[in-house]
Amino acid sequence: MKDSIGFRKLYIGKTFGRAGLWAPGNAAPSGRAGYVAANVGARYAAAALIAFVAVFLPASDMSAQENAVRALADRVAVSKVQFGYSYVMDDGKMKMTGKGSVAVQGECYHMYGDGIEVWCDGSVVCTADDEAKEAVIEPVTQAGGAFVDPVALVRNVDREFRWDIPGQETAFNGVASVRYDLEPLSDSSDISGMKLYFRKTDNILVGAEIETVKVKLVFMISSFGFLPCGDESEFSVPSFGSDWFVTDLR
Repeated sequence: MKDSIGFRKLYIGKTFGRAGLWAPGNAAPSGRAGYVAANVGARYAAAALIAFVAVFLPASDMSAQENAVRALADRVAVSKVQFGYSYVMDDGKMKMTGKGSVAVQGECYHMYGDGIEVWCDGSVVCTADDEAKEAVIEPVTQAGGAFVDPVALVRNVDREFRWDIPGQETAFNGVASVRYDLEPLSDSSDISGMKLYFRKTDNILVGAEIETVKVKLVFMISSFGFLPCGDESEFSVPSFGSDWFVTDLR
């Protein structure tokens, strides 16, 4: 089940409350802008959260087998990361599934999944619904945490989480793996716990699980790689035609 009313109720308050758009107890946006915020916002929350987890990807040639998370943080800082993902989100009452692809470089990212496309150039985030031809453009808000700016956590994983080494041998989706259990350093984090599963034979990430106060998400990672950093134009906000309705909150 995708983009259900229940999922919107679960996430839109947290997402738009932190972005300065809407939160329970405040006046909601009215008219067309309010509709766009509701329609795009819930799926953006899921997409942003997905990006946060998915970008924790290791290089296949990592030598630090006993501490893949540390090696990952060092590699992400100097690379462009590309990958595909699929996920299952479960809040105990319903499940959502989806898939997509992500490119991350520094504080910039470009993400597409389930009909929603997101561009972030490090200062502005643009979320677009191609089918509805509606988009929301807003500033990156540091206080937004994982739901608004997943790249900020990727670049500082060693300062945002603690984890035990070495990892524990286990299996994920039928693959012999090594699991790392991560805990947030801050009590105010949206994430209560995260598990990363690295394939035992070559130290490549094959899956991840995260838990928040409301949901559990399981991710299957595929088709990923590290590339040299390049032109950041692909992360810039695109131009939209006259047939699009754009809410620009910059």
